[in-house]
Amino acid sequence: MTVTPCIIYVRFSSIQQEKGASIERQLELARAHIAREGWVEAEPPVIDKGRSAWKGDHLSKGNLGILNKRIMAGEIAPGTVLLAEKLDRFSRQERKITRRWLEDVTDLGIGIATVDGGRVYTAQTLQANMVEDIEILIRAELAWKESQQKSERIMDAQARNRTKAATTGRVMSARCPGWLKVVAGKFEIVEERAELVRQIYQWTAEGVGARTVGKRLNDADVPTWGKASHGWEPTFISEIIASPAVEGDHQPTRLIKGRKTATFEKIENYYPRIVDADLVTAARSARKMRQRSGGGHRMNFRNLFQSVARCAGCGGRMTLRNGPTPRANLICSHVFRGRKCDQATSIRYRAFEDAALTQMLHLALDDRFFSKADETRPLVTKVAELDKLIADQTAKSKRLLKMILGADDPDQTMLDMRSEIERTMVATKARREEAILALDAARGAVSQAAHMRRVWEVREAINHEDESISTAARMKVAQAIQTVVERVEIDTKDEFEGKEQKTFTMTLVGNVRGFKFDDRGNLLAEFDLGAHILNPETGVGYLHGSLGVQPDPQKIATLHEYFRRRSQAA
Repeated sequence: MTVTPCIIYVRFSSIQQEKGASIERQLELARAHIAREGWVEAEPPVIDKGRSAWKGDHLSKGNLGILNKRIMAGEIAPGTVLLAEKLDRFSRQERKITRRWLEDVTDLGIGIATVDGGRVYTAQTLQANMVEDIEILIRAELAWKESQQKSERIMDAQARNRTKAATTGRVMSARCPGWLKVVAGKFEIVEERAELVRQIYQWTAEGVGARTVGKRLNDADVPTWGKASHGWEPTFISEIIASPAVEGDHQPTRLIKGRKTATFEKIENYYPRIVDADLVTAARSARKMRQRSGGGHRMNFRNLFQSVARCAGCGGRMTLRNGPTPRANLICSHVFRGRKCDQATSIRYRAFEDAALTQMLHLALDDRFFSKADETRPLVTKVAELDKLIADQTAKSKRLLKMILGADDPDQTMLDMRSEIERTMVATKARREEAILALDAARGAVSQAAHMRRVWEVREAINHEDESISTAARMKVAQAIQTVVERVEIDTKDEFEGKEQKTFTMTLVGNVRGFKFDDRGNLLAEFDLGAHILNPETGVGYLHGSLGVQPDPQKIATLHEYFRRRSQAA
């Protein structure tokens, strides 16, 4: 008996819903529905937090967008069902957009199911059931109109508030910059904070960068405000320098595609000005000159392990110094910004990077990182069409055979027809084999020897003299590292084997394998539980069940992926 694999999708559009029980409620309903239907949860739930289905954010940048790309690339097996509480969790856009998305997904053999009404939409039901088709269109239209009207009402109210604020000086909301407060319906300056903002502008005008400004403030234990609860970060300093509020202006913004975007005209003289115009101009001009001269910090993936590297003392992130030079070193970001941590010394980085890549790059860079998504979809479609053609030809051949066997004196025409169908089937199956090979190639599948060659080419490219080539290669490797490396713990006071030394301890997913290096790249020790675990299911049971730890679906899926890569690399 074939069990239907299912992927749960959960979405809510506001952060306020996250504070409630939106995720838990949707997951509970979905899992109860899966149990009733006898399906099986194939992957960890796909969750989009704060994504609007009306704007389509989740289909472009959200996790549903990532899943959608996997579907279009043929990476999700036909017969899989995507399950949500309601249809409008997938989309609240106009009906033609919703319909088109449903057709694209179901045409690839993926079902769309809803807990509400117990519906399952497939390519066959969408084509054959007019009532169901009309229902989808009506639901999509109602959901879209509801969102449109709600948005228009909110925008209209906001527009009236902005008009009153611009003409009467009325305070629109108690929300204001950290150097102001609202008292009796009016803004008042918090002078201590305003003076601090002026000092930040003065330092910036003198050519001091945001990182150094932040370090000075952290060294002096100056408290921050608002969401900046972890000290004075460079991004927070940069936001203050760019803020029109210091000049007294309010710029309404909205979150569009994950970025704050100005949506209406600036309201001048809404706030009290706290920084003189000359100082504002001088500070912003100095900042632009630093950026043009290379003083700004660029994302060039010089530290490939940035996302997983942590300080053994405080658990903080690690900061890379001296960039792309042999003298590059890592230091605890808390120490670097003047905060407290007992791991106060730095550690050499380059030797560790080279040694770590030797041990795990062939596992991290699997076929998917060499896949060509734009080539896979037409090939997936071609294979599906050939499968259908083979099934039709087989059925026709069987019908003719039945007729031939049932006849006392079979007609020669019937015998010739069946022979022709059999020859055609051989040719069709050969075409399917060619399409499968082309699909595997588009998905990056090659022999182990060829895979090791291309991994080596990528490794060579990360240090290429052409910065655009090295950055592209380093970005690919940094992304791949996140899929197989769980953590790199950096200890500048490690008492390994009875003597203090600086070490890197790299642990792979699920703690199934680990390596300890010194700061010269020497491998000091390693463990490999995977060598003793032949069955991935047994591995999950050993690592979770016997220790009495509740299994994490995401970690289990990642662990299975590790064993898949390990078996391919063997």
